[in-house]
Amino acid sequence: MAHFRSIFYLMGWLLLILAVAMIPPAVIDFFENDPDYKAYLLSASITIFLGVLFVFSNKSSKEIEFDKKDSFLFTTLSWVMAVGFSSLPFLFSSLSLSWTDAAFETVSGLTTTGSTALKNLESLSKGILFWRATLQWLGGIGIVVMALTLLADMRIGGMELFQSESSDRSEKFLPRMAQITKVILLIYILLTLLCFLALRAGGMSWFDAICHSFTTVSTGGFSTHDRSIEYFNSPLIECILMVFMFLGGTTQILFAHLGGKNWRLFFQDQQFQSYARIVMAAVLMIVIWNLLKLKDSPEVILTKSTFNMISSITTTGFGSSDYNGWGSFALILFFFAPFIGGCTGSTSGGIKVFRFEVLWEVILIHLQKLRRPHGIFLPKYKSRKISESVFDSVTAFFVLFIFCFAALSLALSFLGLDFITTLSAAGSMLTNLGPGLGDLIGPTKTYGDLEPSVKWILMLGMLLGRLELLTILVLFVPSFWKD
Repeated sequence: MAHFRSIFYLMGWLLLILAVAMIPPAVIDFFENDPDYKAYLLSASITIFLGVLFVFSNKSSKEIEFDKKDSFLFTTLSWVMAVGFSSLPFLFSSLSLSWTDAAFETVSGLTTTGSTALKNLESLSKGILFWRATLQWLGGIGIVVMALTLLADMRIGGMELFQSESSDRSEKFLPRMAQITKVILLIYILLTLLCFLALRAGGMSWFDAICHSFTTVSTGGFSTHDRSIEYFNSPLIECILMVFMFLGGTTQILFAHLGGKNWRLFFQDQQFQSYARIVMAAVLMIVIWNLLKLKDSPEVILTKSTFNMISSITTTGFGSSDYNGWGSFALILFFFAPFIGGCTGSTSGGIKVFRFEVLWEVILIHLQKLRRPHGIFLPKYKSRKISESVFDSVTAFFVLFIFCFAALSLALSFLGLDFITTLSAAGSMLTNLGPGLGDLIGPTKTYGDLEPSVKWILMLGMLLGRLELLTILVLFVPSFWKD
């Protein structure tokens, strides 16, 4: 049976972290003379109370027990719990949001999807805008830690390939998780600080620079303005954001190499090299297309095309222009780019580059066997043999991704959405991109006008995409609950 005391003990500490995160927006609104600061204090009080209750009621003198079944339950329950408590400030604020809209905004924030149900962002309190950015920042680091610890232990989608080769396999789960978390947190904070300083130097206000550094490094895409990055009308700011979006889509743990003697390992990493090539190829295609089709100056075309494509591939979702009017080829590129996504161990969504690499290696081996049936060919990744279990896991992930995409699309079309909106919304949610295509949910639109039933389906899509599908779906397998 699952060790529920251990699970709820850890969830209690997560609630306490969430409660602490509610204090800064309360302070901001207090000094801005906005009464919404009371909403954060009330939310923090409720969260602290239950967090302390969970911790002390499940604390044990014995060592915390945690196995693979606990990992699945803890991952799903902690994200659902975080959504519930993080939506309290939206519910208690003067926005008067419905439970559906509050949950939608929260799920979108924590999963770093970036879809929003809010309009007229400039008229909102600074506390609300900061809370939205904080949710994405917290969600971003949660995603990286989850990918490099929980998902690796659960062997989801071939993630066991990314367990640290230097880690002791006999080491307990929690100590290893704590060690990886410390390294990732330091790297994450450093990237955020560098992004903030660069944006500040680029001309952003203090508040905008803080919020956008949070949502850029986390590849979340929430902005403080309705027009997103187009509002700033600054090529310099777009270039700064391009760099940090690209870095956000890189395996975070790789940055640890840059501070040591083996700094070359960062650039020699196979997945990073493939990721860089894919980004460059996609940017080159969209730039050439727009140079042939658009009438703007080459400098503007180069900046806008590069920015929006990097934003799409890294599933950040920032927009500096409406690419709905760039033609059919551009729309196809923007539709498929987020399916690739960034690197494993990054904050970006999508299927991830390494899974395409594994699948490509296996396809090549299969083609070679067709030519030489009796030959022995071993698929490798990073000079390591790809085991059958890893290949099966990656294949299962691809099949499930296609199945979930089809199921979401059918459900959305059943609720009355048009063809383009249905496909782009389903893809955008599963890849955690945010903006869709078309006139209803395009890069300059919001999801606020959609029906509540549609939003709940989209929320499910966001969580499925963020938790790598299998983490949630395995809970519906009857044998999972057997001892």
